[in-house]
Amino acid sequence: MKVLALISAALLLVGCPSTDPEPAALSRVQVIHALDGEPFVYVTANGTTTLASELPFGATTGYVQLSAGIQTLAVSNNGTDVWRTQDITTDPDSAYTFLVVGRSTPSGTSKAVALYSDIVEANPTQARVRFINAAYDLSQASVITNIGPAEYPIPGMQQVLYGATSVSPTTGSPFLNLPAGTYDLRFTADSSTTVIAQLPQMTFEAGMIYTLLLGGQQSTNSIQAFLLYHQPGVFE
Repeated sequence: MKVLALISAALLLVGCPSTDPEPAALSRVQVIHALDGEPFVYVTANGTTTLASELPFGATTGYVQLSAGIQTLAVSNNGTDVWRTQDITTDPDSAYTFLVVGRSTPSGTSKAVALYSDIVEANPTQARVRFINAAYDLSQASVITNIGPAEYPIPGMQQVLYGATSVSPTTGSPFLNLPAGTYDLRFTADSSTTVIAQLPQMTFEAGMIYTLLLGGQQSTNSIQAFLLYHQPGVFE
C-alpha cells in the first residue's frame, strides 16, 4: 500500500503544470542621437526605463533590454521637459535602433524620431555595415571610398534619402557585407561629387556590425560623419 501511495503521489506531481512564470519575451533597443543643435538627448521607456541619459550628438547608447510589445518612448533634451512621445512595437528576440533626428535652433525647430530594425547575426568572414542619412537638409547622400587609386562608390550606399538607410543590392538588407579592412570614407551630397564629410582610416573587422551615420546640416557647415558599433549576438 505504501508503494502504491508513493507511485500515485509521483504521478500527481508529474501531471501538475509548473507554477513558475514564463520568462518575459525580450527585445533590445539602442538610441542614436542625430538631432542637430542639441548637445544631449534623454529617452525613457514607459516612464520607468532609461534608454538614454545625456547622450551626446552622434553617439549610441548600445542596446538596452526591454519587454517585447508596445512601448511608449519619451524624448527630451534635459530629462524633464518631454517634447515627443512615440509608441513603438518591438518583437521578441529582435533588436532596433531608435533615431532622434532633425534640427533644433533658436529660430526654428524640427524634431523627429525613426525606428529601424537591426540585425544581431554577425558575418564571421566580413563586416556588416549600414548607412543612415540623418543630415537635416540633405535630400540625398552617398558614401565613396578608394579601391586602389580610383574612387569607388559603395554599392547600396548611393543617393540615400534623408531619414533612410542603405540597401544591399544583393540581399535587400540595410546592412551590407564589407570585406574587413581599413577604409578612407568620404560622403557627398545629392548628385554632387563634392566631399562634405570624411572618416579617414576606419577599420572594419570581420564578425562585427556597424552603422555609418551622417548628421548635421550642410547650410550651417555642421555636417559630421560617425562610425557606430553594434553589439552582435545580444540574444545568445
